[in-house]
Amino acid sequence: MRNLLILIICLAFYACNNPNTERPNVIIILTDDQGYGDFSCHGNPILKTPNVDNLYNQSIRFTDFHVSSICTPTRSQLLTGQDACRNGAFAWAYSREIIHSNIPMMPEIFKENGYNTGQFGKWHLGDNYPYRPMDRGFDESVKHGGASIFQTPDYWDNDYQDDFFEHNGVMQQYKGYCTDVWFEETKKFIQKSKNDGKPFFVYLPTNTPHSPNIVHEKYSEKYRDTLNQGYEPVKEFAENKFHADGISWFYGMIANIDENIGKMDEFLKTNDLFENTIFIFMTDNGGTGGLRVFNAGMRGGKTSLYEGGHRVPFFIRWPNGNLSKPKNIDKLTHSQDILPTLIDLCNLKCDEQDFNGVSLKKLMTDADSELEERILVMQNAQSALPKKFDATVMWGKWRWIKNNELYNIKSDPAQQINIADKYPMVVEKMRAYYEQWWLSVQPSLENVPAFPVGGDKCEEVTLTCFDWHGIEGAGNVTVQPTIRKGQSANGYWNIEIVEDGEYEIRCSRWPAEAKTPIRAGLPKHETMTITYPEGKALPIASAQIKVGDASKSIKIENSDLFASERFILSKGKYKLKTTFFDKDGELVCGAYYTYLYKI
Repeated sequence: MRNLLILIICLAFYACNNPNTERPNVIIILTDDQGYGDFSCHGNPILKTPNVDNLYNQSIRFTDFHVSSICTPTRSQLLTGQDACRNGAFAWAYSREIIHSNIPMMPEIFKENGYNTGQFGKWHLGDNYPYRPMDRGFDESVKHGGASIFQTPDYWDNDYQDDFFEHNGVMQQYKGYCTDVWFEETKKFIQKSKNDGKPFFVYLPTNTPHSPNIVHEKYSEKYRDTLNQGYEPVKEFAENKFHADGISWFYGMIANIDENIGKMDEFLKTNDLFENTIFIFMTDNGGTGGLRVFNAGMRGGKTSLYEGGHRVPFFIRWPNGNLSKPKNIDKLTHSQDILPTLIDLCNLKCDEQDFNGVSLKKLMTDADSELEERILVMQNAQSALPKKFDATVMWGKWRWIKNNELYNIKSDPAQQINIADKYPMVVEKMRAYYEQWWLSVQPSLENVPAFPVGGDKCEEVTLTCFDWHGIEGAGNVTVQPTIRKGQSANGYWNIEIVEDGEYEIRCSRWPAEAKTPIRAGLPKHETMTITYPEGKALPIASAQIKVGDASKSIKIENSDLFASERFILSKGKYKLKTTFFDKDGELVCGAYYTYLYKI
């Protein structure tokens, strides 16, 4: 009896110190700009997604699941369990795509509980310390810069094939198509975690099928042929310009994702990981490239306050998890529910958190379980700050939009009939909730982030126009094609000097890796499907670097790759602005790329 007792104690000790024996692995796949209707399992008449369809059949599906109508806020809510307007990352650029550094994030919680943590693909929550994946709890990270490949924080002329990505802070080239790279690096990470005897948490947010639409023809050609034969377009989007190539490329990127999901399942089965892995699949906002073909009967797409902007698929599979059999759950749920749910499912220990989301575990394990009544707000910002009432308030099947429109999506799923005048008490309840919610998020909205410069982890800092505040001039300067065109715009960055000392500030029209003089142009860049435009030469004669109240001017010569000056700076926060002028002193543009070095 004594020996049996010792054996039981030893087994219990072993189980506690080998979390892989009790705790499940977790994989979250988040695709970019893929709408609810961009799946054959949701009724798309052209697109085929057999591996996602298989996942659908094996999963619990939440059919009234919501995210933000743009990308960054969805990611911030998923990883923090908080409203985007509360966690800081409520816009897609302008330094407002950054989660406040004092808010715990999903990978940090998993890491503290003994998991290996990996991120592969799109991050879009900050490209500088202390906001990078490696700063927020990920052991392993391979990512591109900015909101998509080809944006200004991304490596110059990345074009989806054999690109340069950042691996734990170091840039290196990866052979292959971008989505294939994310999945292959994920498999390497999973294999290492298995060899280490540790459970793994994987966050795999693909950059596809977000534009630019670049994909190998083998994935897109069959869709081009089908589209050219004609089809009945969705009425709401029938006036959108029809482009068979564009839609086929969009569908081709989805076909490639689908293929990789099938390969991932086979990998998990081969390595005996399939049964004890929680596998989550979702998308980050409403539809884009496929809206003209199919939108699952919903109104609106990406950026819209209507259902088509923010209702997305959410599939969760855990064969060994004692979940209910595959089924639909038609409860109002949200991306900010995912972290509380995983804490519950994985039995994670963490300090008490201020979540806006709730655990969905009981809905998946207890057929008689119900969620408490809840009201949710979907709000983000298309510019620097959100505007009051530019939001959707959700309560059950009610949708209160722009403080003006009320719909019941159970009786009116296409949101065609505004019934606000018929249900004044519903309107008043939802408006009152929003007013309180709006007041509660003001402290976060007023908390403007600044990039630290000068500490041990930020002696060298790269800033791009993607994070400009106070943008002057027209046009979108967050993508490389507009930099090539020489868009006349300018803005400033908020920086925080963390050590007194001397700093060198370099500014350029082109990124360092382009190795091109400030004044010079660049040739066109060909990709598999599209062409980046010619880089226009600009008549830049001088540069001005302004840090707070200190300002210095630099004359530009034909061969100069950058303009540089040194400043003695004390600890504190500053506005940094770098500007190019022509020979007459007229503004040409801001310096799209600026580099800071602690001397």
